[in-house]
Amino acid sequence: MIGAKVGRAAFREATSYLDGSILQEFTVGITRGATTVRITWRSIPGYQYKVQWAGTLNEDAFRDLTDFQTYPAGDASEVDGGAFADSRFYRVVRIPG
Repeated sequence: MIGAKVGRAAFREATSYLDGSILQEFTVGITRGATTVRITWRSIPGYQYKVQWAGTLNEDAFRDLTDFQTYPAGDASEVDGGAFADSRFYRVVRIPG
């Protein structure tokens, strides 16, 4: 069940893929559909993004929904079609690209 886990949340941005240091937070939107979940965020030129999910908030348990990709500036999104199989938490990782 997704229930209370669906909504707007702030996620951390890594300044470097190798050291994982934190630069700032950015807002990620989560919208539940009939059989999918859409994850949205504002994309900035010069960065790549990866969407990850986990059944718990244990950071080691996050799995890739997408690979690192470049998105056009503005609103970016990905859809998770397997979101109703279990509980899921989402995060978006941003690196210089």
